[in-house]
Amino acid sequence: MLAACAVQPEKPEVVEIPFDPAAKGAPTHVVDSANSSARIRVYRAGAISGLGHNHIVLARDIRGEAWLGTEPAAAAFHLVLPVAAFVVDPPDLRAQAGPDFASKPSLEDVNGTRNNMLGERVLNAAQYPELEIWSERIRGSGDELTADVVVSARGQLSRVSVPVVINTSASATVAQGSFSLRQTDIGITPFSILMGAIAVRDELEIEYNLSLDIK
Repeated sequence: MLAACAVQPEKPEVVEIPFDPAAKGAPTHVVDSANSSARIRVYRAGAISGLGHNHIVLARDIRGEAWLGTEPAAAAFHLVLPVAAFVVDPPDLRAQAGPDFASKPSLEDVNGTRNNMLGERVLNAAQYPELEIWSERIRGSGDELTADVVVSARGQLSRVSVPVVINTSASATVAQGSFSLRQTDIGITPFSILMGAIAVRDELEIEYNLSLDIK
């Protein structure tokens, strides 16, 4: 009787991969990996967070393809981010990042952060070596759009929305944007030790720049 009266948990949203890139036909554009990246700002948290550092993670070697046309609603894209290629605290990016990143982590700090990030508790790179992103719907008009995407992280699929600004010239098409994302929204538990006294803040700040070459 008590069980019958209890509030039942809400049924989790069913998220599916929107499309199979291999079955979608030839893409109009492919990602120029050498000129594409994402920069992720990771902030410290916890009661004794002063013992840690904020960090910048550079996501590089991004692969992917896009199917672009005259109408944004008909466009689609698929991206693959190999997590082993993530670089923690490139000195040039820290130097550009402002006072929140003015501290100087030691090589031991940087290596420890990267090991924690790729370890079983966070990205679990040994079992899930890639983050994968599929567009589900693209909304808006003109150059400023919103992409509703499905993200695969740690084998879990989640939906998030990402702003996209498209810049097109005679020589290149570039997609870029910046946004905040909670790790827990894509199935990742922020790293913490000492019962949370030293931790990583759930919210990340992300900037990306994707150069797209005509296929």
